[in-house]
Amino acid sequence: MKEDTAAVDSLCRILDRAGIPYWRDRKDLAPGDAWRAKIRSAIRDGSLAFLACFSDQSRARGKSYMNEELTIAVDEFRQRPPGATWLIPVRFDDGEVPDWDLGAGRSLTDLNYSDLFGERYAEEVAGLIASVASVIGANSEVPDQAAEVVAGAQPDDRAELMRRHTKRMLPNPEQRIALDDLVRQETRRVVDALTGPAFPTSPEGVPRSEMLPFAVRRAIDMAKLVEPLCWSMQVAARWADPSTIELWAGVLKSVATAGLKIQSGYTLLAALRSLPALCLLTTGAVAAHASGRWDNLHALTSVMIPDAGRGSEPVLNLVTPWHAFDSNETLPNVLARSERDGSDAPAQFESLEAGRMPKLLTPISEWMLNWMRPCFDEQFASHDEYEGAFAAAETFLGVMSEDAASRGAVRFGSAWYGRDTWRDRHREGNVVDDLIAEAEAAKEAWPPLVGGLFGRDEKRALSALRSYRANFAEVARKRW
Repeated sequence: MKEDTAAVDSLCRILDRAGIPYWRDRKDLAPGDAWRAKIRSAIRDGSLAFLACFSDQSRARGKSYMNEELTIAVDEFRQRPPGATWLIPVRFDDGEVPDWDLGAGRSLTDLNYSDLFGERYAEEVAGLIASVASVIGANSEVPDQAAEVVAGAQPDDRAELMRRHTKRMLPNPEQRIALDDLVRQETRRVVDALTGPAFPTSPEGVPRSEMLPFAVRRAIDMAKLVEPLCWSMQVAARWADPSTIELWAGVLKSVATAGLKIQSGYTLLAALRSLPALCLLTTGAVAAHASGRWDNLHALTSVMIPDAGRGSEPVLNLVTPWHAFDSNETLPNVLARSERDGSDAPAQFESLEAGRMPKLLTPISEWMLNWMRPCFDEQFASHDEYEGAFAAAETFLGVMSEDAASRGAVRFGSAWYGRDTWRDRHREGNVVDDLIAEAEAAKEAWPPLVGGLFGRDEKRALSALRSYRANFAEVARKRW
């Protein structure tokens, strides 16, 4: 149906990418053609497969040329041997396939169909391409169509598709070029949004009094923008080898560089442009830390970012929680409570300003913990396990940022003091003491050192740990 043009266009692009020739009236009818005769000929004369596409638009139409074409296709199908694959139903939504009589006690509903919508879009379109390729005798090793599928996906489906394709393609060396194209395509989408007019730092028509509520919406948009790359990062940080993790290290560098580019305007909105990089860095850190992939954590945190007037700085010096929010406490408090409770942001602002709601101790951590949870649904068995892994990764990033700060041009100490500063307030000692004990006992065999962190220097690691412990204890004391 004409109303399904966009969905059919997307399917045809994928057929093109897969090297599968197809006939479509829009493409193959010339001016002056007897179109009804041409369509009948296309269906009857040598067609190796017929894709019948259904949607709410086709079901609602009592009379249409599509029905005439389907009648011809059914007649053609009846002449083929039982069990032959030729007529393939395709659904563009979750409505029923029409119950057309195919003869010999068969119905169109008896044929397996492809669902080109929803979360399984990538798997379904890949299966459809494989079936058609098999029917027409094409090489089953058709070119990968992952980038095309993701580019044409709905925004809500993009993250799951990125994870699924990353998992499928990462272990296969023959898919590395296609995986590189896919990840770089998504990176360009994020960078173009950050550097283009999509996120102005001086928005027109927004008075200063409305800037904080506007910034909440902007932060949510920023997180949504980078979410597909985060879901891909979560897979790569756990499973990529030392050569392939560099692809995601490059992604982090590109997104951070774009977000940290100096912009005039409201400082809060300018600072929020580094939020996508913070989401990427935190996702990679949690995934790698929980999996003991110290080599991948080292690759991600070793990224150097160009910094105006100072050459370059470690990413941990420039992409920090409080930098992304310009040290504003109200914005992350509203974000955190809205994400956790599903409540309305304006109501949260009103409650905070009226003093009816206490501020959270670690609002940025609370927001990121809950916002990132779906990304890790396959890695952790329970929320408690995920919560513990998130806090542990935050603390380790704090130690690493202490080390990075001591070695960079900007020397200001760690900016990472997360949920561990208050989670274990009743225990004797703290989690940093535990890390120091581990490092002292293992010496040069301490796994983070073996993975390349702290320059594989035991003294350097202990220096960062002890320096961070002193500040950690002071921050924790104030939060009690």
